[in-house]
Amino acid sequence: GGGNSWEAAQLNRMGAGITRAQRARTVAEELAELRRQDVTFASVEKRLREGAAALDEAAEEQERREERIRSELLDFEAKEEAAAAKRFGRERALEYHQELRAYLITLAACLRTKADMVSQVEEAMRTVHRNLRAELDKLRLEDAEDSLTELMDEKIVWDLNGYRPRTAPLKRSAEGKGNGRAAPEVDEFGRSRETYQDRGRAARRERSERRREALLNRARARRGDTLSDAALLAEASGSGLEESDAETEEKRDARIGKVLAAAALILEDVDAEFGRAGAVAERFAAWKREFPEQYGQAFASLALPDLLAPLVTLQLLRWQPALGEEYLPAADGGEGAFERRPFAGLAEYAWHAELFDFAQELEAASEEDQDAQLVPRLVEKSALPLLRFHAAEVYDAHSRRQTRACIDAASEALLYGPPRAAVEELLGAVAARIAEALDRVALPLCAEEAGDCAPSAARLAAGFLEQQLHTAAKVAANALAWVAADFGADGGDAAAQAHAAFAERVARKVANVFGERFVGAAIAFERSGLSRNGAELAAAAAAALSNSAMRSTLCVRGGGADGVGARDPGLGPAPRASPGLS
Repeated sequence: GGGNSWEAAQLNRMGAGITRAQRARTVAEELAELRRQDVTFASVEKRLREGAAALDEAAEEQERREERIRSELLDFEAKEEAAAAKRFGRERALEYHQELRAYLITLAACLRTKADMVSQVEEAMRTVHRNLRAELDKLRLEDAEDSLTELMDEKIVWDLNGYRPRTAPLKRSAEGKGNGRAAPEVDEFGRSRETYQDRGRAARRERSERRREALLNRARARRGDTLSDAALLAEASGSGLEESDAETEEKRDARIGKVLAAAALILEDVDAEFGRAGAVAERFAAWKREFPEQYGQAFASLALPDLLAPLVTLQLLRWQPALGEEYLPAADGGEGAFERRPFAGLAEYAWHAELFDFAQELEAASEEDQDAQLVPRLVEKSALPLLRFHAAEVYDAHSRRQTRACIDAASEALLYGPPRAAVEELLGAVAARIAEALDRVALPLCAEEAGDCAPSAARLAAGFLEQQLHTAAKVAANALAWVAADFGADGGDAAAQAHAAFAERVARKVANVFGERFVGAAIAFERSGLSRNGAELAAAAAAALSNSAMRSTLCVRGGGADGVGARDPGLGPAPRASPGLS
């Protein structure tokens, strides 16, 4: 069967193997063959050398093969490590940017909400300043126009000399001069409106006299009694002494303190990593260090100032540029209490120190790196608008103290090199404020026979007119302090060019006011016989116009040596000569 077939096959295979072995040559036969050959020592040595050489060559080839294999293994391992590192780097970058994305979304949402709150408290602070300014301006306007109305009705003043009246009684007096009074306007019950207005003016005059006496007493306590009453009142104008008439410092501090207390609550529920400018900048700095390419592609440098601006604005709320002061938490006043202290400078704010350090890390960066200009851009976005508001709506051109404070604040802000447009806007606000202050000083023309009026009226007229002339000289001196300021020394060419145009504008305004209104009013006042302190008044005017910067500006720009070559269109028509005046 099957088993027998297998056995047969195995026997046949073994037989074939035995047959081949039998046919193979034996060792003895091999040796016999070798004996028949001519084998010598030299041939054996040769054969051995050839074999050794072959072995050496084979060994060298093996070493080369092994070296090649080792090199290939090293390259493979390096590629594997690089691939692994790349895979890890991508994973790490993805994880980092996912975390950063979550941070930026939270930051943007937080600052969007808080920016609205910052705008609200900023507007509240501006409202406080506007109200204080409006109250003081209202008092000055009522005092001046009530006095002018009485002087015109008494025929002591015959022309307003370019002054634009703002109250109805003075407008009527100015329109009706020389033509007699128009019939009084009455209501349906026959009551005269002028009667009520006259009563109101009399009440205001009484209050004004009380304020005047109190102001004189405060001025004498500070300055002594070497000056006339009119000069003392002019000196007190804008000095802070008259502020007690419109708003006491305590009330002002209380109003501002309430706004600052509300501002302090805005970031109360925000973590430091979102509510502190330095912490936000540090996150951006880390992003730039780790992934500079992605940082640039995201235009992060352009977005950072806009993100930080609300945080910087919130800190700057306590700065009062027009006063040269800032409000700081009171050391012993409890929570929500603030006290005024001299302004120490922008560099003393926390945001400035933190962000300056951030910019210092980029010293090696190119000039085109926007992050290196982070602090100057924030000054432009937050500090300059605050300064511009104070210049336009808070600054009192009557005040020497505020003039010095605003000049110092502008000088510091211009150190950061803002663009020329921003500088022009700031100085334009100052120029407009100065022009408004000069236009609101009443410099009327007295009638030549004014000295023949009643003694009480003469005393009122003399005091008022002298005070207005002294006030005009004081405002002019403050205006020329702006002209003399050297903003171009550290502010760069943009600031220098903007200030040159500003200086010419202000100097011409001052020169026109003096040349076309002040001189005529002073001459008419002197000839009327009302003036009692002409020498003092002349000295004040000379001191105001002694500014060399104004003279050089006007001469260089073609205004002539007297500086009144060009008329300011905002001054109105040139004053006419008084009847009887040569």
